[in-house]
Amino acid sequence: MALRQKVNNVPRWPAVASTANLPNVAGSPTQSSYLEVSDECWVTGGGLYVCTVATLGAATWVLVVSTAGAQDKYEAAIIVGNALAGDTAANCTHLDPGDGTGIAAAFAAALALSPLLVDIDIRRGTYTSGVTLNPPPGCNVRGAGIGRTILKGPIATAAQAGTVLDPGADATLSDMTVIVRDPASGNTANARGAIGISAGCTYRDLDVVLGDNSGATVDATKICFSYQGSPVIGGVTWENVSMRVANLTTFGVGVPYGIFLYSVAAAYTEPSAPNVVRNCSFVVPTGGAAGVGFVSNVYATVIRSFRVSGTNSACNVAGTQTVTGTVRGPLIDDVDHDMRGTLSTSGYAVSVSASGVGASTPTILGTRISRVRAIASPTATTGHALFTGSVGSGLTMQDLLLSDLRMSNGGAGVGNVTMTVANTAGTNIEGLTIKGVYTKGDVTLTVGAAGATTSATLNNNTCRNLSVSGATASKSTVVGNRITGTYTDTGTSTQAGLNNIG
Repeated sequence: MALRQKVNNVPRWPAVASTANLPNVAGSPTQSSYLEVSDECWVTGGGLYVCTVATLGAATWVLVVSTAGAQDKYEAAIIVGNALAGDTAANCTHLDPGDGTGIAAAFAAALALSPLLVDIDIRRGTYTSGVTLNPPPGCNVRGAGIGRTILKGPIATAAQAGTVLDPGADATLSDMTVIVRDPASGNTANARGAIGISAGCTYRDLDVVLGDNSGATVDATKICFSYQGSPVIGGVTWENVSMRVANLTTFGVGVPYGIFLYSVAAAYTEPSAPNVVRNCSFVVPTGGAAGVGFVSNVYATVIRSFRVSGTNSACNVAGTQTVTGTVRGPLIDDVDHDMRGTLSTSGYAVSVSASGVGASTPTILGTRISRVRAIASPTATTGHALFTGSVGSGLTMQDLLLSDLRMSNGGAGVGNVTMTVANTAGTNIEGLTIKGVYTKGDVTLTVGAAGATTSATLNNNTCRNLSVSGATASKSTVVGNRITGTYTDTGTSTQAGLNNIG
């Protein structure tokens, strides 16, 4: 009896002479209880088969790689070739003439194998599709590398979205360049969104470009990654992804976004896994206007190492939904925001707001904002904030830490760090810490009459003015700060000392 092996961590049975000899097929000499769905077997002269039913004496198999006599040399189950780049049917399973139809056929073939998770390799070359392409759920779609595999989407019209790729849940996209083509002027309704976002997806080693320098003026918002829907989704990962605007001369009045992850669900449901941005960038050429690198209303957000330039804002977590119970807050670490060269003089490096309502004492736990470096425009005013935060409508933010935030350049007052507790009954901040801030702007904690803050610590900050405002701010600690202007505190039971003022 043939023995089951593993090739690239996938169970693989020894090659057989014909499909009649595939394991557990009726009449096959190989009958084994070890056969499982998704096992592979090579048929000499035929291709690679995947088991879809493993029943003894009644197994079924599906051909996933037809090679007509070639040897088992493929790592991926499906390979898309590019005829314009010189590929032929001999070195791929689906030959694309350069218009994306071969890619679409490959995705359809992978979907037909569901629930099997199929690897799909897209060979080097440029593919310009007239429709949005839909990678199947769970599949791994790989290009030949950034700048080698280039995917362009359709030109947006009133009837056709300009989205290049819109994957299903848990898909992986990697190693390619994705370009949103400039829509004709006036075709703005579907212009947004280079790549769609689905729950559990992974985007890795990608270059996403807004605009193909066709000369058409873009007069609508453009977004590299876009999701706006229900439910609240999680488990999405961006890793080593560069996002950029190709040319501002064709951008018109549009507002560029890097990642727009926004749920319109009325109630906030904490996802089982956070959404993660790791070692990514969003770049707009000098002279850009308002824009945001990352926007989300999902609190379960982790950002580690994010570079943003040419826009007035870098990261915005803005919760707007009904919140009940206890949920985790965002973790944002190592943000480099270069505001120089932007047309707008107002914006922020990081903003975190919680303004939803809840039926029971909702609490947002453990928000962390650290290692944020912002460089303001030389002519910037106080509108260029380093951090803005707020909590309202009966929510509690507990254990909130702001550390090592720095704003350089710009005029006096640039780089305000503000935390506001709304004038709403039951709104609270517990355990706020602001430390290691360096800015020409102000550090301000403002508490409305119906809100409250307890146990706030402001330590080792260098700023212009520092203030704790609100009679319901209690038990604050203000120690070791360098304040070039004034220090004011209308709270109660404050412990203050060792501050260098004036």
